Amino acid sequence: MDTEAAGAGQKLRQRRIRMAAGVFAGLLVALTLLGNTLLALTLPKVAVQPVQSGRVKTQYDGTGVVQPVETLSLPNPAGWKVKQVLAKEGDRVHQGQALVTYDDRDARDQIEAQQASLQKLKLQIPLLQQQYIQAAKDGGAADVAGAKSALESAEIDIAAQQQLIAGLQADMAEKGKLVAPVDGIVKEVHALAGTAGVSAGPDVLLVSSGRGYRFELRPPASLAETLRVGDKLEAQVQAQGGGQEDEGQGEVQGEGEGQDEVKGKAQGEEQGQEQEQGQMKGDMQDGDPHTIHGVVTEILQDLPGSDGSGGGEEEDGAVSSVPGYRIVVKLTDASIRGGETVKVHLEKDASDTDTMLVPSAAVRRDGAGAYVLVIEERQGPLGNAYYASRRSVSVKETGDGMSAVSGSLFEGDRMIVESEEPLSEGERVRI
Repeated sequence: MDTEAAGAGQKLRQRRIRMAAGVFAGLLVALTLLGNTLLALTLPKVAVQPVQSGRVKTQYDGTGVVQPVETLSLPNPAGWKVKQVLAKEGDRVHQGQALVTYDDRDARDQIEAQQASLQKLKLQIPLLQQQYIQAAKDGGAADVAGAKSALESAEIDIAAQQQLIAGLQADMAEKGKLVAPVDGIVKEVHALAGTAGVSAGPDVLLVSSGRGYRFELRPPASLAETLRVGDKLEAQVQAQGGGQEDEGQGEVQGEGEGQDEVKGKAQGEEQGQEQEQGQMKGDMQDGDPHTIHGVVTEILQDLPGSDGSGGGEEEDGAVSSVPGYRIVVKLTDASIRGGETVKVHLEKDASDTDTMLVPSAAVRRDGAGAYVLVIEERQGPLGNAYYASRRSVSVKETGDGMSAVSGSLFEGDRMIVESEEPLSEGERVRI
């Protein structure tokens, strides 16, 4: 009896131990799973997107302000008081046309004084001639030589005085009015009637029509590198205060290029000018934008990240190592007056076929270059864990929020496009 009772007690204890061990193991597993779940909830959550191969269509919609290729500063030639201002801002003028006249009273007084001195010199000639004749009749050789020398000296003085007066007259004619050295458009007028100059600057700023106009664009480097000097571009232009629907053609600038001929000539002085201005204003009363053509004359490269660089910054705001470009486009359209805003649309397809297409927001940068974080899955005793793995890439094209990249990315890789907090390489994440 005692032996059976002892055996039954032993079995009961073993059963209890097994039950306790099972409960402990189950509780340990439950606590481990709970801890793993709680840990996973503390991990940064990320949004992923599969990598796909493809191309990016690079597009650029840019604007520029039309500026003259050449602007001439025309100062007051002699600093004289302004008598009359004949030109106003916006006037289209022709070479040789008077823009400002000046009070030349002081110059006239100087010329009159020199002319009086000339008359005095001329009055001496008859007396010197008589003295020479008398010396030739009654005097000796010395008297004749002296009289002849005095007469020749007086004649030289007269010739010099006449030359001085001619120079003063030419100077007065040249400085008495300010004329347009070339055909052009008056940009600014600073001259005021009755004053000798309101500032140290020019009296008139004149835009040369013959040299044409230009504007600048700053397209992405991938687009700028496809352009060449001499390429033709279309632009939509909206004139200041109105535009004329017309189509113009730009030309390539070069050494020895002749000035373009401006259509139309003055039919008179002030009356002809007023008729031309009235006709031009009537032609430009329509404010609708119109198409003009320009030609690329310069492609200027900026240093990466430099001020004014058109290609030094990516869509996500990060500074790029790719240099920027400034594209200079020349216009010679007769309706252009300067100051207009032009709009240009450029686009091209990526030429590389082995690129992967990723959102531009997924491309990150540091001192080592551009890279993308992808999901790396690792198996563990309690399930799979996900980690952020770095893949270095090279950005080929960027446009419409997407980037075409090459590097250690493969189609189907799950890239991280968004995260709750900043991530670093090798950090564990949750999807």
